[in-house]
Amino acid sequence: MEKMLENLKFFGTYIGMPDTDPRLILARLIHMALGFVGIVLLLMILSSGFSFMVSGGDEEKTASAKRTLINAIIGVIIILSAYSIVNFVMNGLTAATTTSGV
Repeated sequence: MEKMLENLKFFGTYIGMPDTDPRLILARLIHMALGFVGIVLLLMILSSGFSFMVSGGDEEKTASAKRTLINAIIGVIIILSAYSIVNFVMNGLTAATTTSGV
């Protein structure tokens, strides 16, 4: 079994595959996507705040800015819960697949 794993590792490096664990690659991709969405949400919050400030008392513009702000805050809550779920699942997967049986 050890010889087979050694041969597979040699073959993987021969064809140019990275030596990184696929779970780590997936976790990094998910973290990058969540970070990008977080940046978009920050821009939405700033945009709605700016719209609220320059609305000039117009109720329609103010209501639109408030709706955008509320939706962005809901988005932040969703992103933070998705982040915590991904961390929990990835930590559980890593612990389940790397611990050796007794």
